[in-house]
Amino acid sequence: MSKRERPRTAREIAEEVAKTMCCNCDLDNWQPEATTGHSWVCRIHKAAIAKYRAGDPA
Repeated sequence: MSKRERPRTAREIAEEVAKTMCCNCDLDNWQPEATTGHSWVCRIHKAAIAKYRAGDPA
């Protein structure tokens, strides 16, 4: 029986996505979300949440 890995959190996915994308958080007007550490208007947040909801496809 193979050991299953735990699913990655949205924050872990955001950290990976941030390596290839630039953050555009508007922190003057928006607070960072607890799930990703980026504001909801940020492209990193949107990409990370999309991957997370899709089951974190490779």
